[in-house]
Amino acid sequence: MIKTKKILNDNALKIEIFANFKNKFTKSDAAIANYIADNFSSVMGMTIAELSKATKVSEITISRFCKKISNGGLQDLKIALASSGSLNAHGFTADNISDNDSTRIIAQKIFSNIKNALDYTLQNIDSALLDEVADIIRCSKCIYVFGYGSSATVCRDLSSRFLRFGMCTEPVSDPHLQASISSVSDKDTLIFAVSVSGNAVDLERALEIAKHNGCRIVLLTSHKKTGASEYADKIIYIPSTGYDTLSEASSMRIIYLAILDTIYTRIALTDTAKYEKNISRIRASLSHFK
Repeated sequence: MIKTKKILNDNALKIEIFANFKNKFTKSDAAIANYIADNFSSVMGMTIAELSKATKVSEITISRFCKKISNGGLQDLKIALASSGSLNAHGFTADNISDNDSTRIIAQKIFSNIKNALDYTLQNIDSALLDEVADIIRCSKCIYVFGYGSSATVCRDLSSRFLRFGMCTEPVSDPHLQASISSVSDKDTLIFAVSVSGNAVDLERALEIAKHNGCRIVLLTSHKKTGASEYADKIIYIPSTGYDTLSEASSMRIIYLAILDTIYTRIALTDTAKYEKNISRIRASLSHFK
């Protein structure tokens, strides 16, 4: 056994999943871990080839390192690092809000945290998955958007946006109504669920019913392995920011909206003529309210 405490630097030892493997690391493993710890944000956007070049370690060795840490590939390692709570879960410094902060300082910290979280999400976004979700939405005759609490505000925004495509869409935050809708829906219905935790019991039950009836289910969440995820056809996984509660609420809501805007824009660019026609009709109908 190599006493890796001597070859892992201080930043690497702060990362919990690296520290847990410190007695199982080879010298090459330590070199990879040290580089990741010192260059966390940039590594989140790297390929294995790029990481290999940067660390001067072979791609095979990096693949073995990823397998050892996350039981998967580089993307699985990135997710494990993001979820580990290390370096504020993302490798950038969080500006946590304190009781003594002025309004100006509070604003600076919130804006900084949101920017960092958005940058991280952009680096790790699965664009192919978002394309698949966009196609599912386009092919659905009816869309119900399920969510509770703060997620319900995201649901309302999502529903109003997809209305512009002429889709039959409705946000639903009442658990009894969610269960009722799920029980009478079928394969032509899409249930788009938004849940940060993914562990709401009532939501799980509604999704279970919907799945039994053949509905397509898309889940937007910040926790990958949950009760709700068992029933989802597609999971858009956005790791939580790891900030304090006050700052995280703002960051996650805006990240979710940015992801949904990306899907919305993808559909709009795919069905441009239909989108522009509907927008014109909506504007004409709303002109009477001015």
